[in-house]
Amino acid sequence: MRLRRVQIKNVFSIEKAELDLKDRGLVLVTGFSHDENDPNGSGKSSLAHKAITWGLWGDTAVGAKADKVRKKGSKGEARVAVLFDGVDGDTYEVIRTRNPATLTLEQSWRKHGVINKATDCTQKLAAETQKLINDVLGRDFKTWLQTDFFGQGRTYSFAELPPGGQKQILADILPIETLDTWAKRATIHRKEVNMELSVLMTEKRTSDALVIQMAESIKGLEKQHANIQGQLDGIWGQIKIMVAPSVQYAQEKFKEASRLRESWVAHNHKLEAHQSALDSEGVCKACGSILDQYAEEEAQRTLDKVRSQLSSGKEAEQQAVLAVTHWQTMLTDAEKHDALEKEFGRIKALDVEEDLKKANRQITHQHEAIAAAIHRIGVLTKEKEHLVFWEHTFGKSLKSFLFDKICGILNDTANGYIQSLGNPQIKINFSTDKRKADGEVKEEFNVAVESDTGGGEYGLLSGGEQQLANFAIGLALAQLAETQAGGGSRFMVLDEPFTNLGPTNCERLVNFISGYLATRKDTILLISNEAQLAELISSRIHVEKRNGTTEIVNV
Repeated sequence: MRLRRVQIKNVFSIEKAELDLKDRGLVLVTGFSHDENDPNGSGKSSLAHKAITWGLWGDTAVGAKADKVRKKGSKGEARVAVLFDGVDGDTYEVIRTRNPATLTLEQSWRKHGVINKATDCTQKLAAETQKLINDVLGRDFKTWLQTDFFGQGRTYSFAELPPGGQKQILADILPIETLDTWAKRATIHRKEVNMELSVLMTEKRTSDALVIQMAESIKGLEKQHANIQGQLDGIWGQIKIMVAPSVQYAQEKFKEASRLRESWVAHNHKLEAHQSALDSEGVCKACGSILDQYAEEEAQRTLDKVRSQLSSGKEAEQQAVLAVTHWQTMLTDAEKHDALEKEFGRIKALDVEEDLKKANRQITHQHEAIAAAIHRIGVLTKEKEHLVFWEHTFGKSLKSFLFDKICGILNDTANGYIQSLGNPQIKINFSTDKRKADGEVKEEFNVAVESDTGGGEYGLLSGGEQQLANFAIGLALAQLAETQAGGGSRFMVLDEPFTNLGPTNCERLVNFISGYLATRKDTILLISNEAQLAELISSRIHVEKRNGTTEIVNV
């Protein structure tokens, strides 16, 4: 991230100012307030960092924001426009105003060194626009405050922040947000898998209960089928052994035999009457007179003939009776046969076998569905195990591993800077474990600062030692930020960094800034009232305040 230009209007004590920040190197920012007749209160910090940080992030090192940034007595909008090169190599301009409150982000493109407006990247919500600004800057306000800003005005130094705050600064520098995103995705996916598993388990329990119910139903159908089959076999056995004509044929034959029997009975009655008339022992039945021999013989012959016919008629009648009995039996058998066939058809029409086949198909389908559910449950259970692993890995394991490794790197870097600043007696130790008073080790991010020649902890160090330790820690964090995908900041602000430092440490710090640090930053704004620095730093910005208004008088 490289700052190119800042334009300021009605912000803090500045009515209007424009400052070129591109490749300025080490710049000494000085000032004088004619209102207070003192270098302090001239608006140096307002120009060098307050207006810039409010423009970029809507906040300042001293916590001034919203309408508190407006110049007293000013009319119209308060406005800051910051032109910068983002970590992606493109050029952007952030414009933030009050009265009205607006925030815009414009992406520009360069051709032959000329910057042209291109795309308005402003989002619907200011928070979304700010997130996009943070992304292209490669840092948020808190990270910048701990890595690229040193000196007075900062509420808390890194070493004074609580462990959670320190860890959050590191999390903002490191790709922790990506790990958190992956962990959240794993969590969301695990919850989705849990929901699907819950649905599948419920469906499986329902299917299991249904299978049990269907199995009982099939048992009943099988029993019913066996009973029906037994009935059918019994009926069919009776049908097979029965030799019977059709009912209609038997009825016709029975009627015919009955008519024949009735005919023979009537015929025999006539013969019997005739026989009775002839059987008069020689006396005429009509007149009672005695028959002569010839008439008697003729009567006898007629009687014998009638008797013979009657005997044949009786025999024929008996045959007719037997025929009636026979066809009555045949009719009964035919009706029984017909009834059996109807009962056979009725029972067979129950079609229990088809119901049984259908039930078996259904239970087979349920078994297949249960098998598929069991397979899917197995797959999802494995997937859930993997997601739990990644959820834990992204959420904690990798973070812990990353913090453990980074602590070693920060220790080497911060202590290297302390030695370069000529104070090797100060020891800085980043760790993920903290030893409690009772000797127990607690897992907690911790930064311990001590001196071999004095205080055993940060709070017991001298003000100068604390200032140097914080400077070394901030430089280590800034170097760590440069190694990340977002890249480092090529802009730094040092606001009165020599406060609490003795002459020797002041000289060491100036040499370090003008030597090593100037090679790593494109622009360093060094705010100081130290007169001797003017002889050491050739590039200067001087501001003066009159009647409450700060102006740049020398650039």
